[in-house]
Amino acid sequence: AAPVNGIVYGPDGKPVAGAKVVANSTNYTPNAITDDQGRFRFDLPGLLPKATIYASKGDLMTPDAVPADSTHDVILRLAANAGFSIAGVVRDNKGKPISDAQVWLFKQSPDGSGQGVDSEKTDAHGSFLFAVEFANADYSMSISHKGFVTKQQSRMHAEHGKAIHLPPFVMDLADSFVAG
Repeated sequence: AAPVNGIVYGPDGKPVAGAKVVANSTNYTPNAITDDQGRFRFDLPGLLPKATIYASKGDLMTPDAVPADSTHDVILRLAANAGFSIAGVVRDNKGKPISDAQVWLFKQSPDGSGQGVDSEKTDAHGSFLFAVEFANADYSMSISHKGFVTKQQSRMHAEHGKAIHLPPFVMDLADSFVAG
């Protein structure tokens, strides 16, 4: 596959250095960081023909994904309020916060499959936050921690500039026994 090159511009029309650029492909999600001229390059053979690309930096993000195209530079334009956030808290069944729980965010495909796009660990208060993710898409989550039953969050729709505040996730202790 030919490389995909491009440039990221800010709301002021100037190239943006240090922006995170993500190629959303069904088999994996490669990412790159723009150079001092706002340029990026994907040199990956597994990038599928229908892959899309988006970018973010700070609270700026591309409002919509742009098709990957190896025939000319892909142009990405960042905008304010284009992303969204998801916040939540993880607790045990007695109401105590669970720190260091692994929270995975999956972008859902129309066929129902999910692709991992980000992960966070809960803080000392059991809280997590995914900020400025790609909007206008469906997401799901998985939360795990040693000694607890894994929790799943079903499909939720993310819209531009919206914050999703989830109700607390209550994790039950996993059944365990000691074999002797």
